[in-house]
Amino acid sequence: MVPKEIMTWLASIVLLSIYGYFCTRTVRKGILVFAACLPLYLIKLSVGPIPTNFLELMFIVLFVVWALGFLQERRRDSLKHLLSSHKRLSLGILLLLLGGCLGLLQTGDLLSALNVLKSYLVEPLLLGAMIWSVSRSSENFHLRQFLVALSVPVIVLSVFALFQTFTGLAIPEAWALERRVTGLYPYPNALGHFVAPIITVLAVLFMDDKSRFTTAQRRILGSAFFLGIISVYLAQTEAALLAIAVSLFLVSFLYKKGAAITVPLLLCFILTVLIVSPLRTTIVQKITLQDWSGQTRITQWKETGHFLLASPRHFLLGAGPNNYPAAISPYHTYTHLEIFQYPHNIFLNAWVEFGVLGLAGFCLIAYSLWKITIRKSNSYYVVAFGAGLAEMVIHGLVDVPFLKNDLAFLGAVFVVLLLIASEKEKPFSPKQLLR
Repeated sequence: MVPKEIMTWLASIVLLSIYGYFCTRTVRKGILVFAACLPLYLIKLSVGPIPTNFLELMFIVLFVVWALGFLQERRRDSLKHLLSSHKRLSLGILLLLLGGCLGLLQTGDLLSALNVLKSYLVEPLLLGAMIWSVSRSSENFHLRQFLVALSVPVIVLSVFALFQTFTGLAIPEAWALERRVTGLYPYPNALGHFVAPIITVLAVLFMDDKSRFTTAQRRILGSAFFLGIISVYLAQTEAALLAIAVSLFLVSFLYKKGAAITVPLLLCFILTVLIVSPLRTTIVQKITLQDWSGQTRITQWKETGHFLLASPRHFLLGAGPNNYPAAISPYHTYTHLEIFQYPHNIFLNAWVEFGVLGLAGFCLIAYSLWKITIRKSNSYYVVAFGAGLAEMVIHGLVDVPFLKNDLAFLGAVFVVLLLIASEKEKPFSPKQLLR
């Protein structure tokens, strides 16, 4: 082990010890700290041949502390209630896990595949279980605390993105010429994937009643929102900006007279696009995927379709977790393009990683959450977290949300907070947009 790795491990051990002590004092605050540290998966470490990262080590510490308290009957009963009251959602999760396990039959690198299942399915599910159980046992559990926690990394990432913009420094070489900021991430889309869902949630809450936030909380949330919008724009992540707009448009129909505001805005935008020729050309190219990025996506989808339809085994089991590049290689006919890690479509991503059962499970989960959002649309937080998840799905039509450490955890946080809000939040009526 080289000196740099030794120093990284020593610093990690000290910080993890402090975090462990903090978690033993209160698991609820430990979860909030964990939510504020999601980008720390970028700090890569390894335990012998097993790759890991600082965020995952934080999760292990948090889980161990929580598991010791799980012996309490109250916490066990809370999870039984979760499974029994959301049976359709539970079935979707079960199908997703089953599809991932069957996909192990497809992979040639079992260790890597198991690592993906652990990082993108098992650990996020356990985090959701922890948040749910703590919400039932802690009297100081408040949803707004999670918004503040998630705003912290948005602010840090956005400030660093502004530093990159003004100085031109610390931008990875591949993006330096275009001056596309990346924050602390290695590429711009990663910044958009993490920041966009959070600022979508904040946008919905800002359109609603803000009186439940303290002055300090409003300043933190407001800073995160405006800095986040700027950083996504500077990252030139057009899919994220479009996904934010579309998700906010969709949830506007859940508000009294919401459509009366957003539909005219949409019509004005369409009219402007039709009138302004250069804008019309650009927008049409983007929407119809005629630009280089869009054409790349189309070729990926074609090759993935050929792979999935090549045999019943491929159709049912997909490529297996973390095995898409190797599996798609014989079907890679557009050789002027590289083979990407995923097909860059949320449904194809789920299919090739977790098979047709995993795809069915994902669709069932999405349907269940949208049904809850509509049924509980007179609850502010339900609509807000529903909008955040909608942004991730819409963005995922042309990209890869969820299948990263921070995004998998972020998705799990949104899902469980939506479920908690649907049961705990006091409904408001009538609910009106921008009142």
